[in-house]
Order: sequence, then structure tokens, then C-alpha cells
Amino acid sequence: MALENRGRSHQIISGNQQGVGKTELATCVLLLAQDSTNTLLTESEVLKGDFERSLVPIIKDRAVTAILIDNIVGNSLGKFNSNNIVPLITDKRLAHRLFYSQSQLNLANNLQWLLTTNGASHSNDLIDRSILVEIAYPRDPTRRHSPTSPTETVAAKKQLLHAEAVGMYQNWLDQGQPSSKIPGRNFQFFSRMNSVLVCNGFHGFDSNRQTLRSSAADPETELLTDIFSIWAAQDS
Repeated sequence: MALENRGRSHQIISGNQQGVGKTELATCVLLLAQDSTNTLLTESEVLKGDFERSLVPIIKDRAVTAILIDNIVGNSLGKFNSNNIVPLITDKRLAHRLFYSQSQLNLANNLQWLLTTNGASHSNDLIDRSILVEIAYPRDPTRRHSPTSPTETVAAKKQLLHAEAVGMYQNWLDQGQPSSKIPGRNFQFFSRMNSVLVCNGFHGFDSNRQTLRSSAADPETELLTDIFSIWAAQDS
């Protein structure tokens, strides 16, 4: 989809228990985004002081568009320290942040970040740029049985899934690009995504925003976030 210059959003995949399928879903997204699952990081790797330098061999000379940080649990208080990745999310070019390797890497920053967690709290800065995907299973997920895994199904159906996404976007264009705006910090991206989905009969995108905000590590700023959302909607 042509979402360039619309900002970027990122996905927090949350589950109600271990083994519910968060990593499986994130792996499917990686496959669809770049036909590869070799951009998986752990929480401990993200927290390292030289994290930016460690990214270079992962994304240099590769067609990388998505990176997964798997199984975030947070510190002793359950808070995930996103200080290392938020600047990488906001800057337009990676060389601006990967200052150790500007001679090696000067790319447009089109990376999408996927985070899987079982309830860690996050900074408002990260939350406002993220889409929450919730997975819940009422019983024991280890007792589920299927002849093929979701990852195997996506790998086998990649072309069909890509064609479906392109078809949805083309239908939105053919209908005259009807607008279904969503106020928020990443106004352009969320509104464009919602417009395409609503045009194709899918409603409820980002309807769990309040659930995501409740996981904020600094909930006292929630009022300011709401004020900003109202201002952004009026300014548009």
C-alpha cells in the first residue's frame, strides 16, 4: 500500500496467557512483510547500550521492513524500557540514529516494529504510535490441534494474501478514496488504514485504543494524550 509520508505505526501483540499464539502471529507478519523471519530480537538485546550498532548487520544489505521483539516481560515493575527504539521509530532516516555507522547505512526509515507481550506496560510515546492486537484463548492452548500451523499456511498463501491486500487498496481508490478519520498522534497513518478497511467492510480498527492506553507506564499523561487527539482532529 502507498502509505509513504503518512507516518508509521507499530504493533503490540498481547495475549491473555503463554502459548496463545503471539509469536506465531508476529512470524506470519514477518513472512508477509519480507518473506523472512530472521529479524527477531529479544528484550535483553534491545536494552543494550550499543543496540543501535547491533542493528546494522541485521538490516544492512537486506530487504528488511519489519523487526520483531519477542516475549517482552518488562523490568521488576513490569515496565518495558522503549528508550532505545522510540527514536528509531520517529526519525525519517536511519543514519540519523545509527551514528556509529553512517558511512555504512543511510536508508529511509521504513521499519515496522512488532512487540509481543503478556501484559508489560509501555511508555505513552510508544503506545501512541502502536496498534494493539489482542489474542485470547479461554482454554489450554497446548491442547489445540491443527494439521498445519498458521505460519505454514501464510507461507503457502503469501501471493494470495498480498493480492487480497492490494485489491482492498485498489477498491478504496476506485470508490474515490472515502475518508474515515481516526484522531490521534499518528493521525494520517491511522486514518488512511481505517479508510481502506471501512471501504472494504471491516469496521472497528483501533477500537481497543483505551485498552492499550491502560497499559501505559505513565497513566497520568493520559489527559494530555486526549487533548492532543482532539487538537489533531480539529487541525485536519
